Amino acid sequence: MMQTRLKMNVGMRMSSQMVLAVQLLHASGEELEKLIELEITENPALERVEPACSRYVQPSVRSGSIDDFLERIAAPVSQLDTLIAQARLLVPDPEIEMMIALLQSLDERGYLCLSTDELTSRLGCDETTLARLINILHQMEPPGMGARDLRECLLLQCQAREESGEDCQIVSRVIQEAWMEVSNQQFKRAARALGLAQTVVEDTWCFVADNLYPYPLQSMQDDFDSDPRLRFPDLIVRRAVKDGQSFYSLEIPAAESCALSLNRSFEAILRSDPLTPSERRSVDDLIERARLFIASVEQRWSTLRRIGEYLLEYQRDFFERGPAALHPLTRAQLAAELGCHESTVSRAVSEKILQTPEGRLMPLATLFDAALPVKAVIQRLLSEHPGRLSDQEIAGHLQAQGWPVARRTVAKYRSQMIVPERISSSETANRQTSAH
Repeated sequence: MMQTRLKMNVGMRMSSQMVLAVQLLHASGEELEKLIELEITENPALERVEPACSRYVQPSVRSGSIDDFLERIAAPVSQLDTLIAQARLLVPDPEIEMMIALLQSLDERGYLCLSTDELTSRLGCDETTLARLINILHQMEPPGMGARDLRECLLLQCQAREESGEDCQIVSRVIQEAWMEVSNQQFKRAARALGLAQTVVEDTWCFVADNLYPYPLQSMQDDFDSDPRLRFPDLIVRRAVKDGQSFYSLEIPAAESCALSLNRSFEAILRSDPLTPSERRSVDDLIERARLFIASVEQRWSTLRRIGEYLLEYQRDFFERGPAALHPLTRAQLAAELGCHESTVSRAVSEKILQTPEGRLMPLATLFDAALPVKAVIQRLLSEHPGRLSDQEIAGHLQAQGWPVARRTVAKYRSQMIVPERISSSETANRQTSAH
């Protein structure tokens, strides 16, 4: 007797709507716009609601004056904006305006071509303060900023590579001691002067050509051009001050300026008589597909808004006082608070850009970076203490302030921040002398 055994597999299968919602939630702002354009092209039942989808909010009588409109446009981050943001972490508040003036004195290449007298006059400081600010500028990213000429620019880059663990001693020596020869490709003469094989000098010059850059400020522009994600924010935090108290609000630019709807003229086709049953089913399928897409896009905005509003409240101290005030938070904790799955939070945070009240653009994931407060304290310690502190000394300061961070962790954070360890006092004196 044949027995038939039935086996039932119980599992969860994602519906087409869930798959689409996940895809749209995970997409970056640029990717989302491409997906919307593609869907509109392929599905005549879907259309944009005027005004056309844009990251910019269209001005209207209801939205206020043209000034209000311009305030809502997220300007691209310039090289100067990025350098100033770095400087605020490295320079004490009383000197930040002088540092900004120094940054504004850089030429289009990232070099300092003004004389010491011109710079002290422009900054309103003495030569000792100027030397200290230039030394800080030389520590900033990308390496080479504030060099007086190409030779110093390349040497600063070699120094940065050395501090991150790369051996550049021979490269630095060739640039330092035989610059005129190698820059004119007189490799045999340079080799003889340095006591090195000619092939070593030639290989060194090839390393310079392949790995170093002559104009650091222009290299920053290349980075901005190659990463359009950093041009427009997915979420904007606004600050308003009333009676001395700060109030914060959240905007999702694309949700406010971009809307989708069913194409009403296409819907009217369903009511026309000439359609065959097959044609009517095809039109009905396209309309259902459009409804599904609209619902999935709206779900993205809803999820981003819930996450953004929670972060705005939970990380209020960050927006008021900066990176050192960031509260520890994991994606799992946020998911538990919102009653959703951790993967939902991870997809929503991934590739999203946040604009702070000061206009700074940064990855939304920064608000989950547990190391950020410690890095901010390290930057403050370096700006407050003369000379450069060792990793062990920084670890001691951190522990005294309630941050139990090991020396090796400090070393890791410094390498990520491109902040070198302390050099000898004699070397510091030599650098200050050369800066004068």
